[in-house]
Amino acid sequence: MAATQSSGVNAGSSEQPSGPRLSEPASAAVHFVRVWRGLYRSQERIVFAIAVLLFVGFCVFVPGILSAGNVLSLVQNVSIVDILGVGMAQAIIGCGIDLSMVATMAMSVAWTFDLMQRGAAPTLALFAGLAMAVVVGLINGVLIA
Repeated sequence: MAATQSSGVNAGSSEQPSGPRLSEPASAAVHFVRVWRGLYRSQERIVFAIAVLLFVGFCVFVPGILSAGNVLSLVQNVSIVDILGVGMAQAIIGCGIDLSMVATMAMSVAWTFDLMQRGAAPTLALFAGLAMAVVVGLINGVLIA
């Protein structure tokens, strides 16, 4: 019992240990700093935090950004980049970086639009553009491998 009393902490009591107590705003600030320190420990968390801040900022300062038409437009425009990103991820995972994928996509789209402007049926132009992209991709794959 004497050892318990000499340490200043009584095992049976519900008293808080003596020391500097933080006020509510100070403890909130300490919590905020700890959260931000945790975010700096990985790049994924930093990117996620920046994305959240940008999303909130755009929602506050740009009127109509969450309208159905705008969200649909964003999804349609980003889907092309997503498809190219999946292809680039496969190339990088396979230990090779293929920068010609973007050029192949641009070339096949340009040829598809050119065919449609010259009077070709849209379905035929789409299949021709897709066939060209496949052929160029196969040639690139054979040359790289």
